Amino acid sequence: MVTLTLLLIVIMILSFCSTIYFSIVSRRRGANALLSRSYMNLSMGILFTALSIHLFTFTLPLLGKILAALILLIGIINVYYSFKIKRYANQQNLQQKNNAEK
Repeated sequence: MVTLTLLLIVIMILSFCSTIYFSIVSRRRGANALLSRSYMNLSMGILFTALSIHLFTFTLPLLGKILAALILLIGIINVYYSFKIKRYANQQNLQQKNNAEK
């Protein structure tokens, strides 16, 4: 149990740092900003998911379990939207390459 807790804390720290980094990088304009935003959402989703799993390791009352489940849901939604934004950014890159070739 201690190993799982330490692993989740390390994952939360690393994903928090990468969320901040990609948040700063995503302020740029263009397709690279979209890719950075997708990585930021992925990092944030991993952070929320690890946090909710960490919360589920404790003995919580019903309200605590509901809040942990909501945090897990937010993490899953962030991971989903990160893939959606990355797909959109890749389409934008292809359109820009096709327009440059014409």
